[in-house]
Amino acid sequence: MKYKTTPAQLNFRRSPKVTAGNIMAALPQGQTVEKTADAGNGWWLVKTLLGGTSQEGYVASAYLERLEEPAVTAAPATGPAHALPPVHLKEGDASVKRSNTRRAFPLGEPGMPRRNPADPEAEKSAALGQIIRYLDVEKSARYAPDTRSTYCNIYAYDYAYLGGAYIPRVWWTSKAIVDLRAGKSVAAQYGATVSELNANSLYNWLEDYGAEFGWKRVFDAHEIQEAANGGGIGIICAIRKNLNEPGHICAVVPETATYTAVRTAGKVGVPLQSQAGRTNKKYFSQNWWTSANFRQSGFWIHD
Repeated sequence: MKYKTTPAQLNFRRSPKVTAGNIMAALPQGQTVEKTADAGNGWWLVKTLLGGTSQEGYVASAYLERLEEPAVTAAPATGPAHALPPVHLKEGDASVKRSNTRRAFPLGEPGMPRRNPADPEAEKSAALGQIIRYLDVEKSARYAPDTRSTYCNIYAYDYAYLGGAYIPRVWWTSKAIVDLRAGKSVAAQYGATVSELNANSLYNWLEDYGAEFGWKRVFDAHEIQEAANGGGIGIICAIRKNLNEPGHICAVVPETATYTAVRTAGKVGVPLQSQAGRTNKKYFSQNWWTSANFRQSGFWIHD
């Protein structure tokens, strides 16, 4: 039997109880779920699509409404929507360096390390370590916070860019997306066809467009760390309750002989991360996304 969620957001939990740390995601109003089992005390085990994959979890059944199956009608004939291309401002500009603050542009320094997604896992993992050392987040001017702003989004973008995965620094405007979906050619023009994204916006982008660009949402800290250790790109992103305050995004990175994830009984509870922010850290392990300041958070991996 299928149901839809009725509140603005409904917590989707790992276990049928209200405890810290067991929220997998917040389901938006109207999300379709399918009941799997009655877990008692008003809790149901349900399955639903999150990030393009089917996930099981627990919700409070009082906040679900039975979904009536719509009558089947013929859909109007339309052509297929065109795929959206990734977009960057001018690439290959050697004047965009770690030592300056031209942050809307991708790095263009000669000899930058790169990860080849087709390489064996050990080589990809080693390449990510080289990228972390090269970006040198704790010392590079590009990521240094100032009195008003922090630059977690810039660092995450650079890490993914050199790693051969795409997250936007700038993204298409709504009108540009309509034109691109219709198959029209659109040039990247700052303030006209593209605009900058902050960490809050990147959370929405990962939910809405991430799968189109190879991002897979996962719900387990052990899984994202294993992916990073195997040379995959890992991202944690969270959106603020107050959208006037900054969200946060950071990379989950391969473990080293010196820096490791936090494990309990052999299972990762807090992955190893690298971030820019109010405090820039090349390596750290902290479950910052569980803070009450964040409305929603998520893990994503890219092969």
